[in-house]
Amino acid sequence: MLQQTRVEAVIPYYLKWMKRFPTIRSLALASEDDVNSHWAGLGFYRRARMLHQGAKRIMNDYNGEMPSTVDGLLCIEGIGPYTASAVASIAFNVKVPVVDGNVCRVLSRLKGIANNIKAPVVKDNVGWKLAEQLMAAVDNKSVRAGEVNQALMELGATYCAPNGSGIDERDPLVGYYLSTKIALEMGDLVISDASFLNKNATASLQDALARVGKSHHCKVCGEGEISNVFIEMMEDMKELSRHKPKDTLDTKSKKIYETYGPLGHKYLPTVPPKKKKREEIVAVAVIHARSTQHGQRHWLMIKRPKKGLLANQWEFPSCSVVIAPTKAAKQSKGNESKQLSAKFSSKERRLALDKFLIDQFVDTKFLPLDTKIS
Repeated sequence: MLQQTRVEAVIPYYLKWMKRFPTIRSLALASEDDVNSHWAGLGFYRRARMLHQGAKRIMNDYNGEMPSTVDGLLCIEGIGPYTASAVASIAFNVKVPVVDGNVCRVLSRLKGIANNIKAPVVKDNVGWKLAEQLMAAVDNKSVRAGEVNQALMELGATYCAPNGSGIDERDPLVGYYLSTKIALEMGDLVISDASFLNKNATASLQDALARVGKSHHCKVCGEGEISNVFIEMMEDMKELSRHKPKDTLDTKSKKIYETYGPLGHKYLPTVPPKKKKREEIVAVAVIHARSTQHGQRHWLMIKRPKKGLLANQWEFPSCSVVIAPTKAAKQSKGNESKQLSAKFSSKERRLALDKFLIDQFVDTKFLPLDTKIS
């Protein structure tokens, strides 16, 4: 439930769920409609479907006992590397790392990785290797593996969150972030050398990276990202330098730390590229009939396909009139919708819906060619 949903939103659903399905067996024996009704409102119904299938798998293949190893957990529907490692380490104290977005952010800042945490090389490769190195140093006799993993995840959600500063003294890793060290070295160069901000960008970058022992050509970093981060930091430093008073020797170190230090966390890791959203115009048929006996309304509903968005959910019959990618130019969401909607009249939508309903529900052998449903 906590995947892609906040804790405070999950709590009431979790309590209701556990009251109805207190055991793996009770969930496995439930109907699909019963499971979906207790998930309604949380969204991402695939999670409920996988949870239901996973419970059945555990009952059928594992005699109702949850597997305790990563390999065993990976055989359960809906469980991937992250969930398998989290359950194994936290519930069964298996010495394995757990890597999510928060952990990747912490590791990226510790190593000064100029890439976004969703990049495959970070989240699927380097992130796990770095986390394995940390886990290898854990003494299982004094510290539980799950506690280390939870601490890293919590750190990434608090002091090392996207808006973290990297200089908060309460942060247990303060002083270890390479991202902060890069920003501090650049800040030192700005104050020590008045011409630094006006130097050739490549030369300035090499000077700053040489101080922290980082290569300009990092295979883990995104293409050109080190240069982009450096240029953005320099622009911020130029702006900050214009508004700050001249320093004395006594205040120089403090200014570098408090003013320029947070820029490391601001720009590392980098921001993931935004995916282009698509816009879809859908014609929906709301069809109902009254019962002659009791006067009750009956509604025509259909079940969505078994796979894909909202799989197996009930809905009114509908069909796509058009699917179009969102334009690259910046527009308000409302304006985009109005522009796209204006291209298709109600007549065009009705014709598309007529065709869909006839194809889905009517035997065309018995209909004249000009039959209309709506």
